[in-house]
Amino acid sequence: MRFVRWLFAIAGLLVIGAGCATSDAPSAQPAGAEAPDRTTLDCLDEARRMTPGFGGRPPQMSIDQDRYQRCLSERRQTGPAPAR
Repeated sequence: MRFVRWLFAIAGLLVIGAGCATSDAPSAQPAGAEAPDRTTLDCLDEARRMTPGFGGRPPQMSIDQDRYQRCLSERRQTGPAPAR
């Protein structure tokens, strides 16, 4: 019986230790660099327009493509914009 208690204690400590070890893992990206997918999401958010709905229809969201492309170029994202 003593062996079983020790086994559960060790297993519990391993689970707790594994949870603590993965909570604040450092990123592989430099501190000043912005992730390309985050840049894309930020630019999409900036280029979003909401058009009010009429006649009981819900509001519609659209993306201003010129604003989106300008945002990407301002953030120095090279290459074509991702597909919609």
